[in-house]
Amino acid sequence: MPKTAKVLYFSHTLLMFQAVLAGQGIALLEISLIKNELETGELVMLDPKGFIPPGSGYYYSSHKRRRGDPNIAALKRWIVSLLG
Repeated sequence: MPKTAKVLYFSHTLLMFQAVLAGQGIALLEISLIKNELETGELVMLDPKGFIPPGSGYYYSSHKRRRGDPNIAALKRWIVSLLG
């Protein structure tokens, strides 16, 4: 970004979402949050491939007492199957 670019930081995603809807700039937002606005054309994607910052993602975790629990293992398999 150019050094002259103005950058705003928001304490909550919904505040950033409202700023984008008001035409105050661009933002990196979860597609699930803006699905309706994309469908109506109120918002547009700048890159249809999206953006995944390096080192980010979802992490599966549970309490160490549940390690080896067959129910937890079944839940993990189900979540992984959803993500393809």
